[in-house]
Amino acid sequence: MNKSNNSAKTKLIFKISKDYPSLAVGEIEELCETKLKKLTNSSNSFYEGSLTNKNISKITKLGLSKNVFKVLKTINSINLSEIITELNSDDIKNDFKITSFKLDKNHPSTLELADEIHKLVPNNKVNLNNAKHNYVFIFEKNTTYFSEEIFENTDNTNNRRSHLRKINHPTSTHPKIAKAMINLANTDSFMDPFCGAGGLLIEGLLMNLKVKGSDISVKMIKSSKENLKALNLDCDLEIKDALTYNKEELKEYESIITDLPFGKNSLISKELNSLYEEFFILAENLTNKLVIGFESSVNLNELLSKTNWKIKKEFEYYVHKSMSRKIVILEI
Repeated sequence: MNKSNNSAKTKLIFKISKDYPSLAVGEIEELCETKLKKLTNSSNSFYEGSLTNKNISKITKLGLSKNVFKVLKTINSINLSEIITELNSDDIKNDFKITSFKLDKNHPSTLELADEIHKLVPNNKVNLNNAKHNYVFIFEKNTTYFSEEIFENTDNTNNRRSHLRKINHPTSTHPKIAKAMINLANTDSFMDPFCGAGGLLIEGLLMNLKVKGSDISVKMIKSSKENLKALNLDCDLEIKDALTYNKEELKEYESIITDLPFGKNSLISKELNSLYEEFFILAENLTNKLVIGFESSVNLNELLSKTNWKIKKEFEYYVHKSMSRKIVILEI
């Protein structure tokens, strides 16, 4: 019975951030172990997928999804009266509000739906400000998904941007990108061997993961400590050359997640391409999964040619001016 319950799947609809759509989809698919399908209501960036109960519990970690809705009924009509006919009073719990996402003018409005549902459950309390149940109608061309919101992303990652931390560092990744990188690994623990000022460590700790950071720079380790302390966070930090790790030292960590060092502000032990190449060779003996961020100008395929790493997924995003970056999942 328990095995059956664990394997049963529930259809969810995700409303993703428009800033990094491909990365947002990848984050969901890797963390929640599902395959998403884009709804035709593309103007609002909706995707559907089926998740087990175990993976539904992970959705609160998502960084690039705005909302998640549980599909309660799929109605093969967009006609208002036919939609209401498919519902019954037991479908609408007390203390509720109604929201809808229209594809075109032929779809019923939120007000029209709310008026009809009020007739269906006249004694149930409507609460527009802090309802226990937010029922959401999501429309396709000829289909209505009657859903309930089960997650709203209220994490204001902008408050944790690099320039607002105790110690700023210009190469730090935006916190919501860092969260997505961590979720791509779908892990309970990770190590960042180029931790810099601690951006990935902060997000991992806030997600209640076990993390470790190291950097060859004494200054960067001090910066990480200060930034963690300012948020009442703590983890294992070490001044260490990333090329000197062995498997025994990292046996408690499932994955390696890191931004490869770049630019004039990064302290490195050797020329960048050589550093990257040696790191990928070494990492084969440390973990089975790598999630890395790096400048798009880097020839990753060439760097991996002497290793057994395979690219599972790759994402590119614009940063500023002529600079863009990539995030890649590597597996052996």
